[in-house]
Amino acid sequence: MESVILVAAALITSSISAVLGMGGGIILLGIMAIIIPEGYVVVALHGIIQLASNITRSYVFRAHIKGQIIRQYFSGAVLGLFLSAFIIIFLKYIFDVQSAKDIKVDFLKPLIGIFIIWFLYGRRPQIQDKQPHFFGVGTLSGLTTVFIGATGPLIAPFFLKGKHTKENIIANKAVCQAISHAGKIPLFIIF
Repeated sequence: MESVILVAAALITSSISAVLGMGGGIILLGIMAIIIPEGYVVVALHGIIQLASNITRSYVFRAHIKGQIIRQYFSGAVLGLFLSAFIIIFLKYIFDVQSAKDIKVDFLKPLIGIFIIWFLYGRRPQIQDKQPHFFGVGTLSGLTTVFIGATGPLIAPFFLKGKHTKENIIANKAVCQAISHAGKIPLFIIF
């Protein structure tokens, strides 16, 4: 029964993201956190599902992709993912375990919960620049996606600044999030 709920949730939330350009990932993350007991599994599975959803949106809106944004974001995401890998290595050393999933302190679910509460009730960053530099956005996303999962609400304000059409926002945010999800999946396999 849980599998049916997860598949239905993935389809519905992917449809929400396809129509609105964002929002489905955070809803799916909340549903998964309720159903799946291990936070580590929640973030890993969420990444796989969202990778497929983001690749689909990227393909549909491919004509609206801006190469400069993607290049900057990609460079930053690589840095953020490397920082995440070092944090995981450090935690494995501190807890003296062979695999990150063996770390007995499940800090991921509380982080996910805090993030969802912040998204619903907190103040989102007010971006002052008319056109933000996406290297920093990529670094932030690469660092947090491994531990929280759904970084869409965290990076969305940066895409809403500047002279972008709705299609530009959907396309570029989808490509950027696909980069982050594709980058974190190997970390879950390795660690």
